[in-house]
Amino acid sequence: MRALVLALVLVLIPAAARCGEFEDELLTRINAWRQEHGLDALRRDARLDALALEQARAMRAAKRLSHDGFDERFDRAGSNHCVENAGLLWPEPAAKRQFEGWRDSPGHNENLLDPEIRRAGLAMDGGYTAFFSCR
Repeated sequence: MRALVLALVLVLIPAAARCGEFEDELLTRINAWRQEHGLDALRRDARLDALALEQARAMRAAKRLSHDGFDERFDRAGSNHCVENAGLLWPEPAAKRQFEGWRDSPGHNENLLDPEIRRAGLAMDGGYTAFFSCR
């Protein structure tokens, strides 16, 4: 019976939504884009992941995209330079679609290609995505 329940869960939950695969794939795509432009790859940072998750959850609760609380996240990041992208993927999250949306938006793309950032936090909650990256 347990095996059947696990099999149903794995079928019903999109693969990208399990085990941080969405965030890992999104960072891989961002880093490939940065490297195409001669920039260093970003490394995951647990503190920034937590700040990104906090924002993704807040957007989901508010049912809207926002950068509300950015100044507070910036202060808590322990950096003097941070950028943030927010996104909403519905009905099914796909890292490729989120990356392409940010890449094709001038302001979001500028954040992805900021030469000063070195660390990144990424999170997705209920289709709301946050990228929070700092020096």
